[in-house]
Amino acid sequence: MVDRDQLFAGRPLSEGAIVSEPVMVEVSRRAIASRRDPDHLIGMQWGSYFVPGMFYWSNTQAVPLVGLYESWNPDVIRQHALWLMDIGVDFIFADWPIHIPPDAEGKQRWRNRGEGANQQVHVTALTLEVYAQLRDEGYPVPALVIMPFLSNGPSNTKETVNEQLEWLHDYFIRNPRYRDLWVMHDGKPLVVLLHNAGAPADQMPGPPIDETYFTVRYMAAQLQANHMERHGYWSWMDGSPEPIVTFRDGKPEVVTPHAANFGLGMWLAEDAGARRNGTTYVRSFKPAFEHRPRYVLLHQWNEFTGQMEGFGYNDNALYGDSYSVELSDDIEPVSLTADGYRGDTGGWGLYYVNLSQALVAVYKQGDQPEDTILAVCPPNHGQVVSGDSIEMRWELAGQQPESYTILLDGRAVAEDIQGVSYTLYLSRVGAGEHVLTVEAEGAVTRYLLQRDRIDVPLEEAIPVTVDVPFVWNGWKP
Repeated sequence: MVDRDQLFAGRPLSEGAIVSEPVMVEVSRRAIASRRDPDHLIGMQWGSYFVPGMFYWSNTQAVPLVGLYESWNPDVIRQHALWLMDIGVDFIFADWPIHIPPDAEGKQRWRNRGEGANQQVHVTALTLEVYAQLRDEGYPVPALVIMPFLSNGPSNTKETVNEQLEWLHDYFIRNPRYRDLWVMHDGKPLVVLLHNAGAPADQMPGPPIDETYFTVRYMAAQLQANHMERHGYWSWMDGSPEPIVTFRDGKPEVVTPHAANFGLGMWLAEDAGARRNGTTYVRSFKPAFEHRPRYVLLHQWNEFTGQMEGFGYNDNALYGDSYSVELSDDIEPVSLTADGYRGDTGGWGLYYVNLSQALVAVYKQGDQPEDTILAVCPPNHGQVVSGDSIEMRWELAGQQPESYTILLDGRAVAEDIQGVSYTLYLSRVGAGEHVLTVEAEGAVTRYLLQRDRIDVPLEEAIPVTVDVPFVWNGWKP
């Protein structure tokens, strides 16, 4: 993160900054079609807290493609919205993580909120205004769902949350400018309260949560361990092997696919699910395809923060939120070359936006999908491989292929594979750079899953092929 200040979006370059030669760019306006299905809505977890005094890029695992930014930069908000619409996101799920400090009498009150809470309110208001402008231009902008904290560490009380909900109604919901920018559920705006406390909210002391103005749901994390879905709770993120579906009145209501996931021991634990070239993300979509719930909540757009080295929990054994490029769950596009905090060489580019778009498209194709989406790992993209073999695996979504063919550097080494794994032996291959290819026979796709540019769905489908470059460092018996 050398010359970090020069990476910030929306700031004049300092004198003597290293810049490219001038480049003229002509941008043509393009239409983004609405693919909204009111019975199957796609949400994206979204953070509003990249402002001075809060999470501020001190240890980001990768550098966003738009640069390091303040969340109230309207150009950044607009670009994020365009990418989210490309994906097919119907609403953003706004994370409001600020806890309210007690007053002189030891009581927590929304009116006593500090600068951090006011900053996230300001960011949300600016986001609503940018979305309203895009809506007025004819774009199918996402709606919003707000997620205040009932408890997650230091607890806000039920009284505090009720004050917050009343304020949200008076200052946001009643504003006619934003009237159509809310997810409506059972005739009222939907709000979800994070309550990661191990027991249902109705067992907490204090008055009931006021549902006068909102339809209220609750959220916890790691449902595979605490099973709060039995109480109707949504999931912020689950661990392996697959996300948990929450049912309500016998019908599937929500599931949370993830680009990657930490486990009960967070990112450095054995039960964490790394990115693995998108295979974790594709696998995590399987419960959505199987149950087709009302909401699919993607985890997540932009968190980019965790514990710095030496500041993990429990004697540096636990690192949460994000750790490295591979052990992180952000989807927002990042630089392919700029180093992050822990020294990874570049990030995932636009791959996870493109993969999200493809998975959402297949999901919205219903029971008869047209496309096949394929992800392969190991090896990881650009991985340096040791040993004499690679235990390959792949995950797919959509139409089932007839079989698979494996190629190494363009030469077929195995055909008519019926499973989703293959052992590739390397002892007769020279050391150096190679490209592993998996072809899904009898399957087609309109999504290229590029890393260096945004995918525009192809007009005509093409065969499904995944190339994975890797480096083999040689092997001696």
